[in-house]
Amino acid sequence: MTIHRRALIRNMFMAASATYARPSFISTSIASLAEDSPILLANQFLELHFVRQENRVSLIKLVNRLSGSTTVIPSDDFCIGLAGEDALTAKDFVFRNLLEQRAADGDAFRFHFAHHSKNIQLIIEYRLARQDFFARRQLVLTTTLPL
Repeated sequence: MTIHRRALIRNMFMAASATYARPSFISTSIASLAEDSPILLANQFLELHFVRQENRVSLIKLVNRLSGSTTVIPSDDFCIGLAGEDALTAKDFVFRNLLEQRAADGDAFRFHFAHHSKNIQLIIEYRLARQDFFARRQLVLTTTLPL
């Protein structure tokens, strides 16, 4: 049996690419998120509960499904310090839309916000993998202006 090295490497690369490809995010309009409506991101271990109130979306509680315990989140505020500028907090941003990703390896929510007066956008992503007993939160700040 002859093994063609080039074909083997190409097939391995294609298999790896297929394994790590992530589906795109699905957009949810603001209108479909009613005021005070619950938004849930969950797996077999953990539930993250969000709520939309006016122009904000906040994480309000975590539920450990194994123990049944609930942790109330009094504030999911953040503070981003920029050199020579006032610090940015959640109150500086207005909620625009929610993008959802449902995949075999886990789910994610991307909450998109815009600064109320500056040309700055904020994405807060919560990711919960299928087999994880913890969630990941990432903040991404983008602007067309120099910081």
